[in-house]
Amino acid sequence: GLKTISMNSEFAIKYSINPVKEGRIINMNFSAEGIRRIRMTYFDGGSAVQVFNMVIYLEYNTNAPIFLFRFDFFGQKNLAGIDF
Repeated sequence: GLKTISMNSEFAIKYSINPVKEGRIINMNFSAEGIRRIRMTYFDGGSAVQVFNMVIYLEYNTNAPIFLFRFDFFGQKNLAGIDF
C-alpha cells in the first residue's frame, strides 16, 4: 500500500489571501514498493478552475520514465494530459 511521506506543513495546504477569488492548494506525498515518490497537487479555485496534478517517480534502479498526469477544469472546458 501507499505510505505517507511527511512534508513541511507550510506546503501541505495553502489558502488564498484574496477574499474575492477564494482558492486552496493541497499537496500530498506518498511512496510505495518500487515507487520512491508520488506527488499530488490539487488546486481548487471553485467553479471557475480546478487542477489536479500527479507525478510518479520510480525507484532509481528502475529503468522506467517519470509518469505525469494532469487534469484541468475551466468552467465548461476540460483538459487532460499524460506524459512520461
